[in-house]
Amino acid sequence: MATVDLDPSFVDLQPDRQLLALGQIVVTLTTRPGVGQVAFLLEGEPVEVLRADGSVTDEPLSREDYRE
Repeated sequence: MATVDLDPSFVDLQPDRQLLALGQIVVTLTTRPGVGQVAFLLEGEPVEVLRADGSVTDEPLSREDYRE
């Protein structure tokens, strides 16, 4: 699993831009050997992020969360 600590300015992005960025990060990092999921933090704390289906979670995400 990889962990990404998002910059505080991330919350200022429009939801569609957040979704695009999250999807790109997850798909890119999960191509690395041994990385099947990505957890997101904001200033060191778990943060809820969007999945492709519009739901939110603070759980680690995988490629399957962004297949759409």
